[in-house]
Amino acid sequence: MQSNLYQLGFVFEPAAIHNKRTISIPDVELLFQLTTPALTYGKIRELVVEDNILAKHTHSARQGILRSLREFYGLDPNLVLYSSLRFFWQYADYDRPLLALLCAAARDPILQQSSNIILPWPKNTPLPKTTLEKYLQGKHLQIYSPNVQARMVRNIMASWKQAGHLTGYRSKIRTQAMPGPASTAYAFYLGYLSGLRGNRLFESQWIQFLDASTAQIHNYAFAAAKRGWLKYKHAGGIVDISFPISLQPGIR
Repeated sequence: MQSNLYQLGFVFEPAAIHNKRTISIPDVELLFQLTTPALTYGKIRELVVEDNILAKHTHSARQGILRSLREFYGLDPNLVLYSSLRFFWQYADYDRPLLALLCAAARDPILQQSSNIILPWPKNTPLPKTTLEKYLQGKHLQIYSPNVQARMVRNIMASWKQAGHLTGYRSKIRTQAMPGPASTAYAFYLGYLSGLRGNRLFESQWIQFLDASTAQIHNYAFAAAKRGWLKYKHAGGIVDISFPISLQPGIR
C-alpha cells in the first residue's frame, strides 16, 4: 500500500524538511498564481531559479525555496497529490492555507506527527514549544542535534500558524482554523487515496486537520458535491463518498 501511495506523492520516511523553512504559504500562493497546474518541474525550476519569479535576493535563496517547495508539495504534475492540490487550489478561497498544510503533511511525516499535539490542544490556550518538542523527540527528533531539533520545532509551529491553527509571535495560542468546501474535498481525497471508504473517511487524520465539527464537515461535503468535486450520499447514518473520473489518479 505504501509503495502505491509513494507513487502518488505521499512520503513516509521522516526527514528534516522543517530544518530550513516552514511550509511557506506566501511563496506557494505566488508560485501557483504565476504557473499553470500542468507545468513540469523542470520549467518551474527555470522560472524560480533563473527568472526569479518568487523575488528572492540571492541565487542560493532561490535554490533553497525551490528545494523546500518541492519537498513539501512535489511540484510534479505526474504526482496525484500535487495535481489534485492544484485542482482544488484554483477553486479555494480562504481555506487555501489548509490545502497547503494537508499536502505538506502528507509529504512530511514529522509535521503529520505534530498534529497529535496541535489538533487536540484546547482552543484559546497557550501551547508551549517544549510540549511539542518533547513529543517529537520521542518520535523522530532524537536523531538530530539539539540545535536542529529546536529549529525544526520552531518552524513546525510557524507552519501551523500559517495554516490558521496557531497565533502569536513568541507565545503560540491555539486558534480555530478556517476550512471550506475545497479543503474538505481534498482531505477526503487524501483519505480516499489511502484506502478509506464510507464513515471511516470522516475519522481520518486528514479530516481532523480541518479543525471542524462533524456537522460542518457534512455541510462542506454537501457543498463540494454541488460543485461536482465528489459524490456524497448520507442516509441512515451511512455515508458514501466517491470521486468522479476526473479526480482519479492521473488528474491534470
